[in-house]
Amino acid sequence: MKKLTLILGWIACFVGYAMFLTARLEIASHQRYTWSAPYTSYEAKILTLQWIGILFLVCGIIDLIVYVISVKYVANKVQDIDAVSVIKCPNCGISLDSKTETCPKCKTIVKEIQK
Repeated sequence: MKKLTLILGWIACFVGYAMFLTARLEIASHQRYTWSAPYTSYEAKILTLQWIGILFLVCGIIDLIVYVISVKYVANKVQDIDAVSVIKCPNCGISLDSKTETCPKCKTIVKEIQK
C-alpha cells in the first residue's frame, strides 16, 4: 500500500507539472490574447488547465511528504520483532515479551518461571 502511495504521488507531481508547463507554454506562444478578464473560451480552458496542473502538483507533493513522514515514523516507532524475544505464559498461553514479569491476562508471575 505504501508503494502505491509513493507511485501515485510521483504520478500526480509529473502530471501536474506537465499540465502547468503546457499551459504556460500556450500562454507564452499566443500573444494575441490578453489573458485577462473577460476571458475567451480558449483563455478559460488554458487557465483552467494551468490551475488543475497546480492542484495536481500540490497534491502530489503533499502525498510524497506524507509518505516520507509515515516511513520515518514507522522506522522510529515500530519495534523490530527480532529484537524482542517472545515467550508464552505457562498458565494461559498468551504471547508475552521476555521482559514481562507478570502475565496481564491471568496474573501469573512469569519472571520467576523463566529463571
